[in-house]
Amino acid sequence: MKMHIRNLVIAIGTYLAAFFGITFFSMVSGIIYLDGQNSDDETIYILSILATALVSLASYLIFYFKERKNADRQIYIEYLGLGTRIVWGVIASVTAITVFLLCCYFWISDYGDTISILRLYINTTVVFLGLFTGINFVDFIVLKPRP
Repeated sequence: MKMHIRNLVIAIGTYLAAFFGITFFSMVSGIIYLDGQNSDDETIYILSILATALVSLASYLIFYFKERKNADRQIYIEYLGLGTRIVWGVIASVTAITVFLLCCYFWISDYGDTISILRLYINTTVVFLGLFTGINFVDFIVLKPRP
């Protein structure tokens, strides 16, 4: 398997693992129960995390395919600068944080509650944002689309 394809598979796996890991952690720690009582708030919570993971993954895929297109067009282009990868990591992190906060503050449950689970657990929200930021930077810097 070529290195750039392996990096793509690892990056996709990282974002999926982050989503499932955060959801599992939330169930174990008692933030969500999935017992059907607070189903609207729990659905909003899970969809917020899913939206953040998908936006991060979409940012990486855009970066990946753009850089692969450049590498395929120019045969001798092998070097992808660290600055480019950091800029794309910042773009992906800012986009993911924006989506996460929009989901956190503007989705309202059927009961009219403006306070979501994400707003109730501020410490957990900050940890999740830090986790997605870290994953974005690791994926963009380490898992580059060129050999």
